[in-house]
Amino acid sequence: MSNGKCCQYQLPGVPWSGHHETVEYREWVLRMQHMRSEIQNMSETTLVLEIEALRTITGYAHWIPALRGISQEFINRHYPGWDWNDILPVLVKKGIVKRYSSDPDQRKLSHDLSISHEIESLTISRTTVGEKVMIRTSCVKTKLRSVK
Repeated sequence: MSNGKCCQYQLPGVPWSGHHETVEYREWVLRMQHMRSEIQNMSETTLVLEIEALRTITGYAHWIPALRGISQEFINRHYPGWDWNDILPVLVKKGIVKRYSSDPDQRKLSHDLSISHEIESLTISRTTVGEKVMIRTSCVKTKLRSVK
């Protein structure tokens, strides 16, 4: 600062050359990093499952993959931070996913598990008292009829 001007900083890959622009850029980077960590923390406490994801998960709801650890390995790979017992057993216990249902209003998943045709997706959230499940349903109800 011998010539009376502010020092000029140049960050690699940043076209700005002034001190204020550099500070603003650094603040922006920090905000983005904070937002990314918030999203990552949210994904570890909230899980959104579409019907196809449920169908894939229920494909592992058999005693052979369960005993060999394949079911938990699948959950660890696709839903990090979650446990098998936090997902499917909770949905069965709450009556969202049904076992051995012959109700025509149920959509078959896998291994004799089914879910209502009206459900489009589920959001499972971890709370201090357990798992909370929110259900997103379709507004359109369709009647099933047999075609001969």
